[in-house]
Formats: sequence, C-alpha cells, structure tokens
Amino acid sequence: MREVFSSWNIEAQLTAFPSADALRAALETGQAVFDLYLLDIQMAGTSGLEMARWLYDRGIRDRVVFITGNPEYALAGYDAPPSTTS
Repeated sequence: MREVFSSWNIEAQLTAFPSADALRAALETGQAVFDLYLLDIQMAGTSGLEMARWLYDRGIRDRVVFITGNPEYALAGYDAPPSTTS
C-alpha cells in the first residue's frame, strides 16, 4: 500500500494490524483513529464484514474498503452498511 500511495504522490500514514480483533482493541482504548479502513473480508477470528458492522454500530462511519482473493466473497462487501461520508 505504501508503494501505491507513493506512486500517486499521496501522503499517508499506514497502520497495519494482525487481525480485526487487534484493530478493535486499539479503537476501544482510543489508541487509534483512522480516515480509511482497508479490511480483508476473510480473516482469522473476526471477519472484515463483522469488523465493518462493528464500526458502523459504534458510529464510526469512515470509509471502508474491502479486499478479498476469494471469489466466494467477492460480492459480500455490498451487504455491509454504507458509509455516510462523501
């Protein structure tokens, strides 16, 4: 991702978490605030879809982008709550 942003001349600070559960823990303790969430749909533990619903239920309506390498889940992101930010 760093290379992608750099190639587009976009300055960005990227933070990676080993799981959605680790991201949730950082958010619950106030250690993290983000403008964009890049979530894999299929992850060990909490899925990216479940994480998006958790964010939405807590009023976190920042942009969520889903990725997946599995065709079975390719359309699943469309079932997640929409972002209200423009």
